[in-house]
Order: sequence, then C-alpha cells, then structure tokens
Amino acid sequence: MHLKVIDDSNIKDFNSKFKKGIWIILYYADWCGHCQNLKPTWNEYVESNVNNKALNIAEIPDTSFGKLASQPMTNGFPSIKMFNNQKEVDIFSGDRSVPKFERFSNKNINKILSELKKNSSLVKSKKKNSSLVKSKKKNSSSVKSNNKKSSSVKSKKK
Repeated sequence: MHLKVIDDSNIKDFNSKFKKGIWIILYYADWCGHCQNLKPTWNEYVESNVNNKALNIAEIPDTSFGKLASQPMTNGFPSIKMFNNQKEVDIFSGDRSVPKFERFSNKNINKILSELKKNSSLVKSKKKNSSLVKSKKKNSSSVKSNNKKSSSVKSKKK
C-alpha cells in the first residue's frame, strides 16, 4: 500500500492504518532542496514496491506532523524510517538511490519477519511444553491411581 498524506482525510486514514504492519516512511518538506532532488528517485522506489504485500509506504510532509497520532522525531529532511506496528525499527542513512532503498527495506522486512517467526516458534514451543507438562501430570496421577488400585488388589489377595 502506498499512502501519500496530503490533507486531513489522508492523515486520519494514515493514523488508523499505521497501527499495524511494516512501514517505510519518507518525511519531507516542500521547501527542502534535498527533498525536491529525492522525489524522482523516491517515486521510482515506490513504483517498484507498490505491490509488495509485506511493505506499506507513506510520504508525510512536515506540515502534517502536528496531526499525526505518532509524532516523528526527525533530525532533518528528508528522513526515511522503517516501522513495525508503530515502533521505529531503523533510520535510513547513506546514498539516496533505489538499490540502497531496496536493501534498506528488504533488510528490515527480513529482520522483522524472522523475529516474528522466532517469536511464533517460541509461543508454539511454550504451548507444546505446557501440553507435555499437563500430559505428564495427567499420566502421573493415573499412575498413582493405578498404584492405589494395585495395592488394594494386593491387600485383598492376602
């Protein structure tokens, strides 16, 4: 998804969608010469990633910062940042080129997805261990129950 914040209705849309997912966001100022120089390169990057289902892309001008639910911290313009579920993951630095943007976003997407996979495995492992503990307790109580039965059988035989 590509979202270009241009007015109040876009800001509301962005604020609601930004809560979930992986985002790369360009923070810019219309008066900034570096931002103006970046636009063609950024647009090329957006075009090549607009169908990437793992990535959401947003462009936010400095005039909209005050209306954002989550206030960005920028040291200058342009600023490009990666987020996962509203949490900042990384800040882009280096040459502003499509291949560098690709590496930056792919590196962060892979990192986020591998952490999700790792956390998912941990949750599954904990559930499995919890089931094993419950199973062992159940088996242990049935063994105790069987031991009581066998001892009562032994005492009846005497």
